[in-house]
Amino acid sequence: MITLLTCLLFGFSFLNIHWATHRITWMASIVTSEMGYVFSLICLILSIWNYRRLNSKKFFVLNIISAFLFLFPLLMNLSYIPQWTQDFEKNFSVTPHFFSFSNLWTGLPYTTVEPETHIYSQKKNLKLLLYKGHCSTACPFVIVVHGGGWDSGDPSQLPELNSFLANHQMSVASVSYRLAPGEKWPAPKEDVIEALEFLKSNAKEFNLDSQNYILLGRSAGAQIAGVIAYTYADPALKGYVDFYGPTDMVFGYEVADEEDIINSRALIENYLQAPLMAHFENYQSASLIQNTSAHSVPTLILHGRNDPLCWYKHAERLKRRLDFYKIPSVSILFPYSTHGLDFFIRSSSGQISSQAVLSFAKSLF
Repeated sequence: MITLLTCLLFGFSFLNIHWATHRITWMASIVTSEMGYVFSLICLILSIWNYRRLNSKKFFVLNIISAFLFLFPLLMNLSYIPQWTQDFEKNFSVTPHFFSFSNLWTGLPYTTVEPETHIYSQKKNLKLLLYKGHCSTACPFVIVVHGGGWDSGDPSQLPELNSFLANHQMSVASVSYRLAPGEKWPAPKEDVIEALEFLKSNAKEFNLDSQNYILLGRSAGAQIAGVIAYTYADPALKGYVDFYGPTDMVFGYEVADEEDIINSRALIENYLQAPLMAHFENYQSASLIQNTSAHSVPTLILHGRNDPLCWYKHAERLKRRLDFYKIPSVSILFPYSTHGLDFFIRSSSGQISSQAVLSFAKSLF
């Protein structure tokens, strides 16, 4: 049994450095890359067992290699923290407290906030979940747009960050929107704008500061939130957070592999109504890069280089465009993290991304 466990852990440890090619291995890689420190500890315990009880140097070496590979994403994240800190200080004049070893085991210190459910569109039966902040006066707020490939997902996704932010003097509204293939672009954009206007019109009732809010999106939701952030003319909109989102739909369609994990090209066609050349203007209107300008809002980009669902080149291309227009922005590219890098808020990527969002928002409000 010990020998089998040693071999299994050795195999799983390679998910941290290998590009996932199936949905199952991608989901497993979220666990191994973000909670690898737990597996590393198990491997170290097994190494002692193998060496002392079985007197097996071969399995001892396997355990040591596995322990290192499980820790590798964490160690690489820590090596980049000085650079990310410098970028924040330069662009937003704040110094985030990115990481704590103790929080790996205890979790980030915050109290869970139970959200209120509000129907913001009776006609379309669309709702939002409102996490009210701990504020003595009206709270600035964050609008969260969930992921799910434009054809799935809901606003209850990843609630930990919402509670964390609500514990730091801001409210969070996680919104639903109409999904493909039944509804296509720009329907989700229209829905999120309707949710935004609902929140502003009810700001007094919800104790919201209608003059201070940011947009945050994950994956497909980052595309929706980003286009709104760069095109919706509202001085109260202060910034945009991109969690591993597709920023250029033309580029995304062109580089998509029809046999990739989520069949990206078919997803995009379902969402944007047609193949690229049949509806090119839709692809352009849905691309953050095409809508970036000198008037774009400050931006925080969070993406993993080991992301098989949305290539990290999307993040790099957006960052270059923002730099061209001299828009304040920080891009945090996690060296060995994957899509869904913030799934565990206590992990290194979870801590760093949460603290980055908090510091980014605080610098703008």
